[in-house]
Amino acid sequence: MPAAPGVLNTEWVARVTSLCGRHRAWIPYVPVPVALCGLRLHVWFPLISGQVARYRLLTGLSPDGLLARWLLIKALVFGGSALLLLLRLRRAAKQRPPAVH
Repeated sequence: MPAAPGVLNTEWVARVTSLCGRHRAWIPYVPVPVALCGLRLHVWFPLISGQVARYRLLTGLSPDGLLARWLLIKALVFGGSALLLLLRLRRAAKQRPPAVH
């Protein structure tokens, strides 16, 4: 039965709270890789975009593969984060008691 206007529906609050609790466990597995990859892009953007001519003179290395390497590192960071989340969810599922029917 719907709650009267102005009355707080406790069942709805319980559902929202439980959903927030479940989603809260995922929080560090997205922003941390985004922050790391964003910082790396910010620092290395001139080289990735090919705007620095002195890089080859100073290091003797070609800046041609930097975009591919940045994308590879980005994929590894996000993949590692996803793997850690999967392991955490699997461990939590093993520790959960069986459902009573």
